[in-house]
Amino acid sequence: MVARVALRRLPPPRAASLVRALGRMLPALGDAEARRDAARLRHIGGGTCLTRAITVAARARGAEVVIGANPSASSGEIAHAWVERKGAVLTDPADYAELARLGLDLGL
Repeated sequence: MVARVALRRLPPPRAASLVRALGRMLPALGDAEARRDAARLRHIGGGTCLTRAITVAARARGAEVVIGANPSASSGEIAHAWVERKGAVLTDPADYAELARLGLDLGL
């Protein structure tokens, strides 16, 4: 919910920084926990892929939100956001070419 509101009011890097600051107040997530939380958010319909990625990355220290595109995606979703940490994918990247990263530990 916080990520969704932040994204409506701020550019994505600033929204991500705000959510990251709030996420630091909670216990950090390991890789397995981050994957579990991402799956739960997907299952309950927790916002867009970008809001879910920002939410999970906020608690997964050292994680980055990756934004990609696939104009020929058969699902109709031409853009997608997912989470990576140290080269490991923590949420569902599907088949998208990387366009940008929101490095949440950099204070962007």
